[in-house]
Amino acid sequence: MYEERSYRGIMGSDLRRMTVIDEESDLDIQYSGELEGIEQELSELRKLLKSHIQMEPEFLTSLAPIAEKDDEEKVVSHMKRVSEKAGVGPMAAVAGAVAEYLADLHPECGDLIIENGGDLYVRSSRDIRVLIYAGDSVLSGRIALEVRSCDTPLGICTSSGTVGHSLSFGKADAVVIVAKDTLLADAVATATANRISAEEDIQGALDFASGIDGVIGAVAVIGPRIGFWGDIKVVPVRP
Repeated sequence: MYEERSYRGIMGSDLRRMTVIDEESDLDIQYSGELEGIEQELSELRKLLKSHIQMEPEFLTSLAPIAEKDDEEKVVSHMKRVSEKAGVGPMAAVAGAVAEYLADLHPECGDLIIENGGDLYVRSSRDIRVLIYAGDSVLSGRIALEVRSCDTPLGICTSSGTVGHSLSFGKADAVVIVAKDTLLADAVATATANRISAEEDIQGALDFASGIDGVIGAVAVIGPRIGFWGDIKVVPVRP
């Protein structure tokens, strides 16, 4: 079933834009230059993951890390590796995996932003702002991350216990994790959001995220409260 992504269209951009949908994958892509073949590439990546799930069903269902195997596809091992660092199941990294692995196939695009269910791969030739959508929080749409072009490519991934259908054991309105590795950002966003059920949980959750090698920064929002850590810049946005 198609679900309208109400947070889309809020990042002002003069880049070209397309939407690519394949079953559960619903990508909003902004890019410069030409971008060809991505629909087929998405289909092939999904088939690869489905094939692996048939051989290892727990890859789909496990909420805990699964050991890597020598003969696995690169993306499968990558998902397992970051899930081990975050302490979650490998599918917690699937949206980030789709975004980053498709982006890697298109180095010709100097600017390429792939959004997949709130998870972003960003490669940009200019400084940009990434708006933070946090459901019914009063801070939703009122804060943004300033991203310097020189710091990209980056993964900027969001998990929420109140927005969307992704599994979360917490009640955070938004947890945003920034990392060079988009898959790591995705997995750690899930793990960090799981740790927030009340405002007083923010600091502990940020301490958890900050202790994971490769995480650059983290933002946590629940209700009217926000906390953030790391080498990131959070700025207010006019309503």
